[in-house]
Formats: sequence, structure tokens, C-alpha cells
Amino acid sequence: MNVKCDRCRILSFRKPEGHIPSLGSKLVHILHRTKESWLQSISAGCHLCTLVRGQVYNSLISSPVCDAVGAYVVLAINVWPGVDPAQDQRLTVGIISKLGISSLHRIEDLEDNCSAALTGYISSRLGSLELLGDIKSPIRPRGSTTSFNAQLARMWRDECLDNHSRCQRGAVDDQVKLPTRLLDVTDPNRPLLRESASLIEKEANTQYVALSYCWGLGKRFLTLRSNYESFTTAGISSQDLPRTFRDAVHAANNIGYRFIWIDALCIIQDDRDDLQRELTIMGDIYRYAAMTIGAQGAASSHSGLFESSRHPLSLIPCTVELSITTPSQHTTTFNATLAVKVRSEDNLDRRGWILQEDILTSRALRFSDQMSWRCMESFRTETEPCSLFSTTPSAVDPLRKIRKHICTDTVESIPKDTGGEVAPARSSRFSSWYNMVQLYSDKELSFESDVLRALLGIAAMFRDKYKITYLAGLWKEDLFCGLCWYASANDRRPVAAVGLVSSVPNTSKREIHSAPSWTWAAVGKVRVRFACMAGRSGSMDDDILPRRSRGREREVLDAFCAWDDPINEPRSLERSGRMPGQIWSIRLKTTARSAVLRRSADYTEWRMSRTYATRGSKNTSVFESLKTAQGFYPRFPGQLMDCENDTVVVGEAGLDFAPEVDFTRLQASTTIRDGSRNELVKWDSGTGFGTVGKNSESQYLEVTCLLLDTYQFAEDWFEVCLIVLPRAEGSTSFTRIGLGLLPFGHGQSLRNRPFWKDLDCEIV
Repeated sequence: MNVKCDRCRILSFRKPEGHIPSLGSKLVHILHRTKESWLQSISAGCHLCTLVRGQVYNSLISSPVCDAVGAYVVLAINVWPGVDPAQDQRLTVGIISKLGISSLHRIEDLEDNCSAALTGYISSRLGSLELLGDIKSPIRPRGSTTSFNAQLARMWRDECLDNHSRCQRGAVDDQVKLPTRLLDVTDPNRPLLRESASLIEKEANTQYVALSYCWGLGKRFLTLRSNYESFTTAGISSQDLPRTFRDAVHAANNIGYRFIWIDALCIIQDDRDDLQRELTIMGDIYRYAAMTIGAQGAASSHSGLFESSRHPLSLIPCTVELSITTPSQHTTTFNATLAVKVRSEDNLDRRGWILQEDILTSRALRFSDQMSWRCMESFRTETEPCSLFSTTPSAVDPLRKIRKHICTDTVESIPKDTGGEVAPARSSRFSSWYNMVQLYSDKELSFESDVLRALLGIAAMFRDKYKITYLAGLWKEDLFCGLCWYASANDRRPVAAVGLVSSVPNTSKREIHSAPSWTWAAVGKVRVRFACMAGRSGSMDDDILPRRSRGREREVLDAFCAWDDPINEPRSLERSGRMPGQIWSIRLKTTARSAVLRRSADYTEWRMSRTYATRGSKNTSVFESLKTAQGFYPRFPGQLMDCENDTVVVGEAGLDFAPEVDFTRLQASTTIRDGSRNELVKWDSGTGFGTVGKNSESQYLEVTCLLLDTYQFAEDWFEVCLIVLPRAEGSTSFTRIGLGLLPFGHGQSLRNRPFWKDLDCEIV
């Protein structure tokens, strides 16, 4: 690892002769003057030359700097006034060559155990590589392509097990909860499927790893009822396994684990009962795994884990001696470790199922263009294998918060009925849940009907820890906040139809699931946001809701949901007095008012221009005086008008769907008001909202607004309400169609607003 050519033993930076405009004040070191000498150094195993080669392109380009100094590859640095380069941890070394430009950056010096892990891997790999004469392809692998630095992976794992207290909530010997089945990889060439019940008494160590991957395209290799007996007695030939599975088996074995869990193999995929049972314990499977192996760079189960086409030196940090001479002839000499930055392809990040896995796993070893490690306290990569500080990607932070609420020993108390006194601030555990749902809604699923299934494991753990009631993605104990979701802008995916449809794996059957209108899952797999996360609740503010009215005006009278929800215990409808066949409902005591919903192409265009901070069209200036909530970005915007005067705007709406497209969401008995005739007409697919988007005509729909809470967005206060339609004329049973925000002045009491009336109602 310490092999260096003559030009790399000491990097001597100084000001070049003559003036080179494109170089500015940078100091340079000529790495190689010719292509041939550079190739020769790479062939001889020069670490720095190989590192530099991996950062540039394969095609010749013009380079004024290289031409000016008579070189093929040049290194350049900036020395800032008053900054000692020997102490500058942000030091960057630029690469300028006839194959393009890039850079190396300084990292913490490597520790001894880290250097040993890197050296051993490089020594084993260099013997299997040969240099090609063409500089466009400097290396070619020989032999096995399933190679990775197992010693480095073990070092990361051992460091975590020995030193990271926050990571110990996962796999601990006497606390491991095993999945129903595991793959025994004692012989990685013929892994054996085993029932975990037979392992508990016979095996001293049953720690296992789990695989996270994309199913992707291509033939699926599954455990089925027809091959189950063969897999448990004769085992599975590794040559029959998809490449990603085969690589994962070898990785688990090389790191030192006997068992691995792979969903396609450890769940009987054509057994509905087995699938349902395993989905409910998915949270425990990832929580209690010793680590998760992530096929980050694999687009499918046939892609494989390991990147075999790169030179082993092309990512490994290199320690070099630098000698920097300033224009004033002051020379500083010091050692520095230089590394490259690699932007790895991430096929896992787009998957909806991966969110649950990311949250619950204690440790993750991922493979893409490089191998990386993440646990609760550190983030490591091959390019920065031994950083002394703990860092994690910023996108992980919200996930760590929800994991803290699930996996720590401390149980946050549930606010009790305060009997009219000021309620405590909302629990942060619910806020972390809503943040997680927002992140989850941006990810993809193959089947829309999996929209809640992909969170069942984490929902079950959340429910069991806090003893709270799960309601199809929401929580009864924080329902008024949870109902504040809306379909958000900047998403082209279609909103789900009223029936969510998916295929049963490995069969020709189809499943159809209808969803409660009040849950965010009703719109399928599209971007959703929670208004309660963008504003400050006013329910704890005496000036907004008087103490004497709090608790009487808003109350959850009843809530249940048995819709495709295996984590909730079956409940007797006869004992509860519910109608046979009724599988979901929420009953609320709140205040309500009537309004008229207006949809028009002009307003939609103007509202979207506000969302994207662009100028509206020249015909939308009439809307400029309207108050909109900062942080509220509805995908299907509308206006709420006064019932007595439908030219007076009382608020804005974010609909759950586009009514002019999704006619089935509105019942046939719903009446609308035609803006051009100003009279009531019957709804049908050829009238009403169908004009929106085609011309500037407006359509009006009479709706009911149910108050959820008051929120402050920036400096303005809004009443946040559900927009609902009655299921029958005069009924107090409603269907949700959107979320409304009605602005009002700070200090206005709801009790002083006569158009709000107390109402007990049901939403389905």
C-alpha cells in the first residue's frame, strides 16, 4: 500500500514559471510529463498514481494548464493567507490532466488496525489483476469476482460491538428473537433452509444477518410450498441462486456469521398465512439482526453485491509527504492522508420497504461502488475507513429519531385527559412518526396495496411499546394532528383509485383493497405532508382556544380499523354495536361549518406558482390579496368560499385528488354549483369539475369543514379542518375529500364565531 513512484514520494508544490490565467494563484506539482511514464507507475503499483487515475475520464481533452507546464498530469493546491497548510484539515489537492479534472481531499490519518485491514486486502487483490496497455482500461480482474474487504468489514463491526452503547439495542446474545426460518451458510456453496425453532436449543450462537435488496426485474427465485422440503433437506446449490443472494451468502460467511435471512427464501411466498405472519414480525427481524447487508448498487437480485472491475488501490486513501513552497520562498513539509469522494448509486433509497429496514437495523454494511458501514454512532466508507469522528448522512437523522422512540428502554408517557386544564405539548414520538411517513411517501412501491404493509413491522413495535391504538397509518391518541395530512405538490405519480389493486406473488390472483378516506394511505403511494409539522399548534394557547372549551369541542369518541391490518386484534362487531361488514370508522366530537369549494384553472395556476416561488400568469393578479399558509403546498389546490356569498373567500383547500379526473371519489348524489349558471345541478362525469384545466370557468361544490386544530404558519394563524362530504343527504356520516386552512386573526376565539357549530359525526 506504500508503493510510490519517484514523482509521488514527495509532492513538491511551488508556483509555476510564467503566468497561467486558468491556474490563478495555485501552486503545482507535475505528477507525470507523459502518458507512458504514468502508465508505467500504475503498472508498478504506485498507490497515488492509481488513485488519481480512478478519478479522471477515459477520453483525451484539451488542458491549457498541462500544455503550459509541459505535463500529462498535474496536481495543484491553494494556500490561503494566514492558514498553515500542515494544520489545514480542509486541504484539497486538485487533479488537472489530459483526461479531465478532479480532486483529492485530506482526511484523518489512518489508525494502525485500519491500515492493516487495507494492506491485507490490497495484497490479496493485486495478484489477481493485470494491467492493460490502453489507459482507458488500466486493469482487468482475473478469477473470482466475489471479492470484498472482509477484514475491514469485521473491523467496523467489532468497533461497533465493543464501543457503541447506542447500537446494543439490536442483536444481543441472550435477547435475540429469531425469524421463523434462517438460511444456514456453514457451507456457502450449498446453504440450507432451517426452521429457527430447531436451532434455539441446539445452537450456542444463532446470531444472523439480514439482506436488504431490490427484487427488480428478471426471474424470481423463491421458496414455495413445492420446493420447501428440498430446500430444508438437500439445501440450495449456490449456482442456482441469483447473484445478489449468492454474494450475500459468501459475505455473511466471510464476516463470520452462520445464518442469513433473505425474505424470498425464508418466507414461503405462495403461503398467504406465512406471508401475513412474517410481515407482522418484520420489525423484529431487522431489529435483532446482528447487521443488515445492503445491496445498494444492485438494481435487481441478479446484479450482485461486489464491484469487481475497479483496481483495489483506486479507493484506498494514500498517505503522502507534501512540500509546499510559497512565492515568498517559505517551505512547509508535512504528511497528509488523501482520499477520493465517491458518489455511489443507491438503488435501495428509492424503495418503500427499505425505510423500515433502515430504521430498525442496528448496523448496516452496504455494497455499491464502494463498501460502506452505518450504525447508530458512525458512518464509514472504503474511501474514509477510519474517521475519528462519528458522522451520518443527513437523510438518516429523522430515521434515527423514530428508532430512538422504538428501541430505547425509556417509555415516553402518554398525555392523559387533563379535565379542561392546559394539555402538555404534543409528544415528540408522534412528530417523529409523521416525519417518517413524509419520507416514506416519497419512495416507491411495486404494489400500491403495500402502502401500509411496508410499515407494519415498525407500527407494531410502536404500538406495543406505547400501548396505543393503530389506525391504518395514524394513531388514535394523536388523531386530530394525524388527520392534518394532505397530498403535496411536486409529485407526478397518480393518486390511487378508490380500490387499491395488487398481484399476489407467484399466482394469477388479484387483491383489491379499499381504504378509509381519512388515512393518508387512501391516496396510494404519492407524496403526502402533514400540516401539523409545518405550523405551531394553537391548541395549547389560551388566546386561541379558551380553557373552558378545550376538551369539549374536540374529542375522539371512537375509532377502529380492521382493514387488512394484522397488527390489531380482531374485534367483535356485535359487542361494539357496529354494523356487520363495517371494518373502519372514526367518530369525532368537534365543531363544523359549511362552505363552498371552488376549483378553477386560474386559481390552480396561481397557487402552484406560489408553491414554486415563481411569478403567476398575467391573468391571476386578482388572487394576490389572498392569504396562503407558508409551508402548505397542496397538489390539488382550491378555494373555500362563504356559503351565503360565494364570491367571498374564507380559506384555501388541498384536495386529496383531482375531482375533474377521479369521478368515482364523489358520490352520484353529490350536488355541485355551476359557476356559469349559478344554480344547483346533479353531479355526473360530464359536468362540473370537468371544465377545470380546460378554460377559466369555475365549479363549486358544497362541503362541510370539521375543525381539527389551529396552527400558526409564520406570523399567520389558521383553522385547519377536514373537508368532507355527507354520505347521504342530512347524514352526519362523512367521507373525506381534502384539508382546509381558514385564516383568522390571533386572539379570535372559536366560541365567538357563530358559523361554527358543535357536531358529533362519523368519517369513513
